[in-house]
Amino acid sequence: ATRFLRRLVGESRLELAILLVQWLQSRGQAADTERYNLLMHACSKLGDWRKAGQLVVIMVLSTVEPDVVTYSSAISSCEKGAEWMAALELLNGMLRRGLQADTVVFNSAISACGKCGEWESALALVDAMGKARIDLSEISYNAAMSACEKDGRWLETLELLANLDGGGMERSIITYNAAMSACGQVGEWPAALFLLSDMAIQRTRQDTISYNASIRACERGGEWEKALILFATMEANRLEKSPLSYTAAITACKGWKGAVALMAEMIQADLQVATEQFSAAIQCCALGREWEAALRLLRAAEDHRLDPDRFGYASAIKACLESGTWQAALDLVKEMSTVDIECDSATYNLAITSWMRSSGS
Repeated sequence: ATRFLRRLVGESRLELAILLVQWLQSRGQAADTERYNLLMHACSKLGDWRKAGQLVVIMVLSTVEPDVVTYSSAISSCEKGAEWMAALELLNGMLRRGLQADTVVFNSAISACGKCGEWESALALVDAMGKARIDLSEISYNAAMSACEKDGRWLETLELLANLDGGGMERSIITYNAAMSACGQVGEWPAALFLLSDMAIQRTRQDTISYNASIRACERGGEWEKALILFATMEANRLEKSPLSYTAAITACKGWKGAVALMAEMIQADLQVATEQFSAAIQCCALGREWEAALRLLRAAEDHRLDPDRFGYASAIKACLESGTWQAALDLVKEMSTVDIECDSATYNLAITSWMRSSGS
């Protein structure tokens, strides 16, 4: 029976495997920890955190004692399913039973928190590992940094980076990218550029993600020239420019011609364009009062089977109004209603006011 159970688990046929264990129990064969751990292993492979939690409860009610392997597999399933609360609940249950959680178990829980951006819980787990004298690995730090990165907690990320150094571990490309991404979220361009430079000094390979994070940091920090220089450097370093690279560079542009040129380059490179890139370029046209270019971009988005968003329409309307072409602006306001995009009150009032002024009303 155990051999057949292993086969079902190996084929990821979890439901059948559970039915087999239940059938064996109904036949008077007491299920042991080993058989349940086989089921937990299947849950871990599939990321079925609900089933894993249910099996732990069934084990306790059946007086089958869960062990370290049981909880490790259950928490791993939570990590794959990005269920941080369930992972923490299982970890606490494991510790209450007096079982020793190792680095792998903690790393799974930290990763679950990291996938959900729960940086406070991730840092609390890192702290708990230190207090319990459980070895922290590079994975521990990377997972915690990932949690901080999602919420732009750049100072906490840099502190983790310093602790990693203090633990005698080497910074990897994943480590650097997580730290720079956190800086990019909040426009902390000096820290991002320092880390990018440090990668070169430490001979750590830089990739597209490294540059994207640095470009975003410069763009959000108002350093548009630095952002565009980094973007141009990517080609010299033989790095592939991704849609995110173009989005950050277009947003950083202060001149409409540069934004339009980047859009043309992106399309020519046969990259998948999205609404956000068109909207960013249209905004640049609005700042330059280039209403015709804004309208061309709006129509180009439609040619790519993209639905311009409210931001793109608002920017195009602003470009028309700034250049005195109020009729085109009003046409766009009407068009928004036909494509089920709500025109915000500020844009609508500005269009009506401009029309009234131009008509002498």
